[in-house]
Amino acid sequence: MTRRLIDPNRESVDDDTLDHYAHQALLTWGTVADFKYFLPEIFERTARGQLGPLSDFEAVLGNLSKFGGFDDWPEPERAAVRQWLSAQFLAVPEAVKSLPDDWPRRERLNWANALLAGGDPLLGDVTPLLNAADEAYPHFRLLYAIQHSNQTKHKLDGWWDKESENYRRMLDWLYPGGAVC
Repeated sequence: MTRRLIDPNRESVDDDTLDHYAHQALLTWGTVADFKYFLPEIFERTARGQLGPLSDFEAVLGNLSKFGGFDDWPEPERAAVRQWLSAQFLAVPEAVKSLPDDWPRRERLNWANALLAGGDPLLGDVTPLLNAADEAYPHFRLLYAIQHSNQTKHKLDGWWDKESENYRRMLDWLYPGGAVC
C-alpha cells in the first residue's frame, strides 16, 4: 500500500489504493501533511463516483475534522475546503430538478447528505447553503426530508452530530415551526 502511494504524481495513484488510504488516513497511518497532499484528489474522485460509497465519504470528512486538526489549518486551506464542499452541495438542487427519474435523484440527494452531514463541523453555518438550495429548486427540501430524515420524529440520519448547531439548523429548515414537510 505505502509503495503504491509514494509517487510524485498523486493523480497516478489507482482508485482502489486511494480509496483505501482515504478511509484509513489519520486513523492508522499518515500525517496531516500526507492527507492534505491527497485531499484534492480524494475530493475530486469521490465527486466523480470513483471512490467508495458516500457514507464512507462522510467518515473521511469526519476524520478530517476529528483527527486532521482542521481548525488549526491556515485559513486559506480551510476556506478552500469549505468552498469546495459548498460548491458541490450547491450543484445538487439544480441537478435534482433536471433529473427525470427517481434513482439518479436519490444518488444526488445522497451526495448532498454526505456533504452536509460529513462536512457539518467543517462548513460553519449551513443556513446560506440551505437558502440557496430553496432558491434553486423549491422542492429540494421536501425530497431531502423524504430521503434523509424521520418525518415522524423530526430526526436526521445517523451521520449527523445531534449536538451540533447545524443539526438544529437542518431540522428547522426541514420542519419550520416543527411542522412535517
